[in-house]
Amino acid sequence: MEAYFQVQNMKSNTDKIEIATLKLEGHALVWWEAYLDSITSFNEMPMTRWSAFKELLWDQFYPLGHHQKQTMEWYHFKNSRGQSVQEYTTKFKKRATLLSDSLKSNACLLKYIGGLHSYLCHTILLFKPMNLDEVCVEAQYLEESGRYDQEDY
Repeated sequence: MEAYFQVQNMKSNTDKIEIATLKLEGHALVWWEAYLDSITSFNEMPMTRWSAFKELLWDQFYPLGHHQKQTMEWYHFKNSRGQSVQEYTTKFKKRATLLSDSLKSNACLLKYIGGLHSYLCHTILLFKPMNLDEVCVEAQYLEESGRYDQEDY
């Protein structure tokens, strides 16, 4: 859904919630209808924040500890031996998005750099990078240039 909203340049929280609920079926649809009935019964305001909607879905449908487990794996996520920078970048961005971590934050940038192989990490830091896209391109260039012996990492 996040990718769809981005492609459609959709910014409205209420529009995001309405479109997402159109995709619900089975148990999820029954759950949503019950939620709507309960807020109507108590004259509460309907949900208007996309982040709150996602949090409700997480709480309802993901097993206990799932988010914590994903967060712990994210904390220890590194560019593994034999994995290309492009593969690492793809997995990194996917994990960040799943955890709703902003790819534009400085913390995310530093997490990405810190997870690179040590020879890439140290070289990239010399360039004082300002954004994730810049670092991704530079890391791929360094890897492809073959300047470093891959046994070093």
